[in-house]
Amino acid sequence: MSIVVQLPDAARSFVEEQVATGRFSTPGEFIANLVEQAQRHAAHEHVERLLLEGLNSGPPIEVDRDWWLKKADEWAKKYAGDSPT
Repeated sequence: MSIVVQLPDAARSFVEEQVATGRFSTPGEFIANLVEQAQRHAAHEHVERLLLEGLNSGPPIEVDRDWWLKKADEWAKKYAGDSPT
């Protein structure tokens, strides 16, 4: 896929400087790297929100092997017969 991006002169110069360091072979590779970094950051923030939601969801419970086995059994019964189409 190709996307045309217009950058201010200062931003374009910065991209060119980054390519000139040899770390990136093209401006597109540099931009792709920035997008990947932004995706990782967004995923990290999402996990952090979920963790905080869990911490604030009520009193803590002990989760051990027996809890997971019981939960797996509950899910197996709940979704028995459900099959992806």
